[in-house]
Parts: sequence; structure tokens; C-alpha cells
Amino acid sequence: MNRAGSSKRYSLALSLACLVSVACDDSTTTPPHEGSTCDRADSGTSHDDCHDDSLWCGPDAICVARPGLDEVCDPAPCSGELYCHLDKRCGVSRLAGEACSSSIECASGLNCNQGELPELFAVGLCRGPAAEGEPCGFGHASDDVRGEALAPDFNGIDRGDCVTGLSCAPLFPGPGSGDAPPMCIETKKGVACFFAGACMPDGTLPFGAPCGRSEACASGVCAVFEPPLSAAPQPGFGQGGDWLGPRVGQCIGAADAISRCGRGDPCARGFACLDRQCVAPHTQRPNEKCTDDTGLECAFGLVCKSNECLYPEAVVP
Repeated sequence: MNRAGSSKRYSLALSLACLVSVACDDSTTTPPHEGSTCDRADSGTSHDDCHDDSLWCGPDAICVARPGLDEVCDPAPCSGELYCHLDKRCGVSRLAGEACSSSIECASGLNCNQGELPELFAVGLCRGPAAEGEPCGFGHASDDVRGEALAPDFNGIDRGDCVTGLSCAPLFPGPGSGDAPPMCIETKKGVACFFAGACMPDGTLPFGAPCGRSEACASGVCAVFEPPLSAAPQPGFGQGGDWLGPRVGQCIGAADAISRCGRGDPCARGFACLDRQCVAPHTQRPNEKCTDDTGLECAFGLVCKSNECLYPEAVVP
């Protein structure tokens, strides 16, 4: 809608309102325009109060023009059909093979596939849905899904780069492999990671495989657990022993307990049942409990002795 058309409709609405009103203030017959004050009580980016799609409510609570082609954006929304791109400037939709940070930048029918450029953090290429074996991207699981089986159609890890019937199978060095994973970065919203995977048919990932959707697993269950720890310095782990790699899901058995165990509810293979809670492998810190059989629940570099995770040198034969 152009500005003239919007103003005429707004004036007509006010005129009709005046016919049934006791009084009508002449100052209200002109719609807000560039330079008018506006309400920023919501997210601060609303343009509704300006009554014109070419304007937005700026930082000073004044209606200002939206930026145009090649003009700086963020937080200002771009005008018309333009999008705010990686360089924080307004531009047209990206075509196939062009760099992007989100699918909203790409032309219709294209996704921003971040598995295409795994060496560049949060940067992908606009392209059509990926076929079996082709690259795809996945993200870092949020804290609110830890210890849970991912619900059907959950899209918080798998970025949806694959054609229907395929899921993005994460590909990255496993904890304790001796290979450092790609680094994640801290953002205002927490840890953010973007990694490369490969599109695989739904229902084919085996037990223990990393996953981003329950539909990807042969068992139909993908669950996110605590990330592993390392009590000894080794690649892939940072200061404090925290795993630097992505936190994704793991395919487990359909009948495996996710959090509560015991009384006939077994944990997944490799997990320990401690105080009726399933404990993921390599997540127990020094001096914390373990089952004293395999000790797999102890952090890398620790051993289980008398139901306690200890440094090897602390173990007395």
C-alpha cells in the first residue's frame, strides 16, 4: 500500500467516526507521518503506530523512514520487499548459491543451508532442499530440552535443510576421539553452534547415533542429555572440562528411561541409574557417584572406585 492510499483510508475512517462522535478534534484527522511520535511499548520495532508501511517507530519514539536498498538496517526493518542481510544492509532476496545467514534472506523455494559452508560460523548458501547424502546444517540444543525425548516435528536442532523424508544427521568428532570439534560462541541468548551434517532417510539412524529429530532414529526416539566432561586436558574440552562441541540428541531405545529409572525402567545402554536418575556417560565430576562396574558415567580421565569417580592416582590398589 502506498502512503497516499493509506492516508486517504485513515482520514475517511476518522471522518466516519466523527459523524457518530460528540466532538472531533481537528488534530486527530491527520494520520501520523514521518516525524510524528509513536508508541514503542512492544518490541521497539513496530511500525503500526505510524500508519504507513514505509515508516517504523524508531529509537526516539518518532516515525522515521525505513531504510532502502544498500542502507543500514538492524534494528530498523527494511522497506518494501527488501531484507536485512549479513552485512546489516538492506538488499533483495538472495539467489541460489549466494551467502546468507537465515532462510528469510533467500528467494522463494530456497533455504539457507549452513552445512554448505561449515568452516564459516553462521553463514550458509541459499539453495533448494538437499537430497540424501548432501550437506545440511544443525544447531546447538537449548538447555530446556536436556533430559527429554524430542517431540515429533521438533525443529530446534535440525535446521530443515533436507527434502521431506530426510533428516540432518550430525557429523562431528565424538567426545574423547582426540579431535577437537568446531568451536561454539557465546551470544546474548546463550551458546550458539552451527555444524555440518548429511541428509539421511528418516528412521535409519542406529542406537547411539547423534540426532536432531526423533523421526531420524530407527527407534523413533532422539533424546538430549548432559554434555560429557573431561577431568584431564584433551582436545575438544575447554577449561573446567566442558565439552566444546555441539550438544545434540542421541538415538536411544523406545523403551529406555529418559530421566527416572529403576523398578523395571532401565536406562539406555551406556547410561547409569544413580538414585533413580539416568546419568549420561562421562558426565560425573571428581568425587561424584558412579556404579562401580564400568565407570562410564565418570568424566574422561577418571575411574570408578568404591562407587566414587576418582583420579587414577588417587586409587589405591
